[in-house]
Amino acid sequence: NIMSKTTQLMLLLILHKETGVAKASLIDALYGREDVENRNGSLNNTIFRLRKQLLGSGLPKDNYITITGGMCYWTGKIPVEVDCLEFENRIEAGDQTDDPVEKIELYEQACHIYTGEFLPDMIGEQWVAVENVRCRDEYFRVTEELCRWLKGHERYEDLHKVAHRAAEIYP
Repeated sequence: NIMSKTTQLMLLLILHKETGVAKASLIDALYGREDVENRNGSLNNTIFRLRKQLLGSGLPKDNYITITGGMCYWTGKIPVEVDCLEFENRIEAGDQTDDPVEKIELYEQACHIYTGEFLPDMIGEQWVAVENVRCRDEYFRVTEELCRWLKGHERYEDLHKVAHRAAEIYP
């Protein structure tokens, strides 16, 4: 089940909505394994088609995608929530805090957000596979630290919940 290039482009832009993504990275992700004569032209064409599809879908009139200095940004004014970004943000906040209770709360929130494989229907795409491994490794790291902390603080019921959920996701 191969997703259309416009769908993949939209997913990539929304996934990197906070930082933007280099056109070169988009070209590699979308056309990396394909024999495409004019990759830059193909990307520009895909951006054009995506904008057209978004406008045709009944969404408010907007540019949605901005290209500046070789970087592409999702600039739609419609609020977009991305679970894997929320997952990453909670982990990053947990990693940066010096308050152990706040760290554990943030890690618990991150573990609750995580539901398993990243875009499982697209796992054959290299960029999806890479993101999947990165998220899974972060989930394992945070889950281990969380379980160690819960055990050390004799919060066995919470430890059981976290471990049981992890075992359901990865038997």
